[in-house]
Formats: sequence, C-alpha cells, structure tokens
Amino acid sequence: MEDKLSPNNPIILWANEISPYYKNKDYEKVLSIDKKIWDELEEPKLSQELAFHVLLDIVVIYITLNDFESAQYWGNILDKYNYVESGRFDSGQKDYFVGIVYFERKEYQKAFEYFSNAKVKSRGRCFKMVWGEKYSQAYKELLMKFGKKSTKKR
Repeated sequence: MEDKLSPNNPIILWANEISPYYKNKDYEKVLSIDKKIWDELEEPKLSQELAFHVLLDIVVIYITLNDFESAQYWGNILDKYNYVESGRFDSGQKDYFVGIVYFERKEYQKAFEYFSNAKVKSRGRCFKMVWGEKYSQAYKELLMKFGKKSTKKR
C-alpha cells in the first residue's frame, strides 16, 4: 500500500496538478483535469480514494459556478461511492455537498435528508465547511418545515 504522504501517491499528484489552476480560479481547467482523471480511472472507480476526491472536487466547482444541473449529475455519481470497499470513513462530506445541490435546485425534502445525514455523520462539523453559515441556516429552516423525521442512511 502506498504511503498517503508519498509524492507518488495519486492523490498528492492530482492535488499538485490542479493547485496552480485553483490559485488562478481557472475552474474550467481544473474541471478538465478532474474529468480526464475520472475517465482514466480503472474499474471499480467508485471504490478508489482518488475517485472520491475528484468527484467531490467536480461537485464543489460546479456549486461554485452555480451550475447546479452539472453538480447534480456528478453528485449522483458521487452518491454511489463505495466507502466499505475503499476503506474510507464516511464523514458526511459527500452528503453535505449533495445537500447543497438539492437545496439550490429547490428539492428541499432531499436537501433536508442529505443535510440531516451530513450533520449526524460529521457531528455537526459539516456546517463549518465552505458555505457552512448559509447552509446551516438553510438546514434550520428545513428542520422547521420537515421536522425531525427519520432519515435514510446513505
């Protein structure tokens, strides 16, 4: 197993490749790199650590660009990520960002479910991430509307 901090680790290589484009806010270039890496991943893609990072990055960029249709397309793929096979801990990150997509698409019941799951999995830390204040308030409003109904584990 490759050392996670090794400069040859695929996640480190990917992060180093996209970093200069992020600094320049060249999101289209980051998206092209992410999608190329996604296309080149071997199957099963959805059980690889790099796939999680690439998919999450794509979703976050589309949210940043207010392209919620594309964010939902990639969020649906991310939603199928296999935490068990990958050995990755489910911290609620995916649920938080997919919840944002549903909220912005005015699919409030789904947003509520995803935000609720993110809150439980992260013990509330999800609302300390990027855009946290805005979506913490949105979640509180959804909670008042939909109540504390049980949510499905994702």
